[in-house]
Amino acid sequence: MRFLAPFRSYRTKLQAAFVGLAALAITITGWEAGYGAAAALRQATLDRLTVIRQTRARQIERYFQDVSSHVLALATDESAITALEELDRAWPSLTAPAEAGTRRGEWLPTEPQALALQYHYIVANPHPVGAKDRLLVAPGAGAYGKVHTRFHPTLHRYQSAFGFYDIFLIDPGGRVLYTVFKEVDLGANLAAAPYVNTALARAHRRAMALPEPEKTVLEDYAPYIPSHEAQAAFVAAPVWRSGEKVGVLAIQISMDEVNRVMTGNGHWREEGFGETGQAYMVDARNALRSGLRFAGQGGEPVAGTGTAISADGRRLRSWGPLAVPEVNWLLVAEIGVDEALAPVAQLQWRIAGIGLLIAMVFFGIARWLGRGVTAPVLALAEGARRLGLRDFDARLPVTRTDEIGELAAAFNRMAEDLKQTTVSKEAVDEVLRTMLNAVFVVKGGRVLRANPAAERLFGCEPGRLTERVVALPAAGTAAVEAELTRVDGTQVPVLMTAAPLREEDATVYAAQDITELRRLAGRLIAAQEEERSRIARELHDDFSQRVAAAAITAGREHNEAAREQLAGLANDLHALSRRLHPAMLDDLGLEAAMAAECRASFERGGPPVEFLVEGPIPPGEPEANLALYRILQEALRNIARHANAQQVTVRLRPYELEITDDGQGFDAGGRTPGLGLASMEERVRLLGGHWTLQTAPGKGTRIHARLKA
Repeated sequence: MRFLAPFRSYRTKLQAAFVGLAALAITITGWEAGYGAAAALRQATLDRLTVIRQTRARQIERYFQDVSSHVLALATDESAITALEELDRAWPSLTAPAEAGTRRGEWLPTEPQALALQYHYIVANPHPVGAKDRLLVAPGAGAYGKVHTRFHPTLHRYQSAFGFYDIFLIDPGGRVLYTVFKEVDLGANLAAAPYVNTALARAHRRAMALPEPEKTVLEDYAPYIPSHEAQAAFVAAPVWRSGEKVGVLAIQISMDEVNRVMTGNGHWREEGFGETGQAYMVDARNALRSGLRFAGQGGEPVAGTGTAISADGRRLRSWGPLAVPEVNWLLVAEIGVDEALAPVAQLQWRIAGIGLLIAMVFFGIARWLGRGVTAPVLALAEGARRLGLRDFDARLPVTRTDEIGELAAAFNRMAEDLKQTTVSKEAVDEVLRTMLNAVFVVKGGRVLRANPAAERLFGCEPGRLTERVVALPAAGTAAVEAELTRVDGTQVPVLMTAAPLREEDATVYAAQDITELRRLAGRLIAAQEEERSRIARELHDDFSQRVAAAAITAGREHNEAAREQLAGLANDLHALSRRLHPAMLDDLGLEAAMAAECRASFERGGPPVEFLVEGPIPPGEPEANLALYRILQEALRNIARHANAQQVTVRLRPYELEITDDGQGFDAGGRTPGLGLASMEERVRLLGGHWTLQTAPGKGTRIHARLKA
């Protein structure tokens, strides 16, 4: 038992207990934190993969929807219909030199017209392979060449603009009359070997079997020999003329376009996949329908929708089906487990380092406490207890010169300061008595104490406010404007703040009369409107007339550029004049002026504004109409600048205006309102109305103003 001998010391026991408890707490906390962080990070990564997968799925689905729309648009376009019919009529007239028939191959045509077509547009084409589509005119192609020259530029631009691999015009029997890209399937017969079993042939047969227009068919990706066995999918639709099918228009989609969408143009890291993530498509047999970021790293088969860790435990995966008609594809998004959970390993190392540091700190604290701190601490606790009981004569003996002695001396100074503060309460009362602002204490609606300024504010004689029940508006620690009811029933505007007195279970209020400030604010707004009206008149009657005269002079001198600029400047001056002083408000009334302002806001680049008038709008007082108009004007300006809104709704009722937007909103309680919001609120208050502002980050904004009738 000799090894227990050192633990007989209180200091050693304290040190061992502190270090042991610290190590145990850190171990448990570290394990729980690591395990919880790993689980949370794993789930967060799966959720992020799911969001990325869903985004990719919507992009792929939208891409194939767009392709189908393009096919339908081309199949119903008069130029495409005419091109197919004229190419079909010109087909028999195709001829070529004798050497055109010397080419042999399983996938090369044998018919004279097909051989002639490939001779003129492939063999004799001066452009290299992969650029045969650049040929516009083939001199020896006869009537077919003339039709090709007319329609090839349009179809070629369409194919290039939307990134399609090729566009086909096929007659009802399966003859490929035209292609943009000019490969060996030009002129091929899809109803005969070796093309009869290709995806293009299947798409042609299915399109010809469609019973009505506005329908397309999609053939899944498969190797296509004429395109050098590259994976190709086809979207096709029948071409109708007078209720009859005159052929088929098909578009070939290479896997490169799908890979571009899936890989974000190769920007894997920017798209949220880090160093080891990727997204790809598979069909029901788990065959790839898009490229991989890392060759040979496709996962095990999936079905339905779900998230999981791969069987080898090395990847986090999220998968789900794609809503692309006529194919059964699934989209898989995955990322390496090591990369996803790398922050957890870093967290565990940090926890270990912090744990070691904390253990050392605990050891040092234990040594310090073990050297005799207990008695001075208990003495300090007793002194603090007496001080808490308002025994301000409590003192500690200062017998040491170390930190404990300094702490005792500091305690004694604090007790002396508290004693002096308590004794000088009369001085505080004198300060309150001479204050210009009203200060009063209320408990249960009854005034306990009040300074002379508070008695004057409530309209009471000296000493008569105490014990009187008063009605108070809601107030908090932040200063707010409110209406205070005096003892004679009249109301006075005040700037008020409040704070709790916990010892007395009461509330202390401080209030300042702002009647004169309100009056000055009204005069300021009136002066502002007068100045706006004066500037608007000068702009309209003077500057705009000068600019118009200059524009007329420029027109007479045939200086059109200067005339147009001066005319635009005149229009801008007119618009500025209308915004400064809305003459329409005086001439046509509030409803017409607001409707014009909503339209002008949209024309200036703001979001669409829906203006609703609910009930007949009375003429109203000019001050009320101007206030409502300025509120609308300022609100639409703020929305256009800051809200990032998509829709604004304005409702005008008699003496009432409501403005709602679906923008980003803001934290109304977290910042001081700007001048625009403050001026709106002040206009409503000066007219005795009611104003509310409702907003929150991400939830839009609603402004409601109601004036007295």
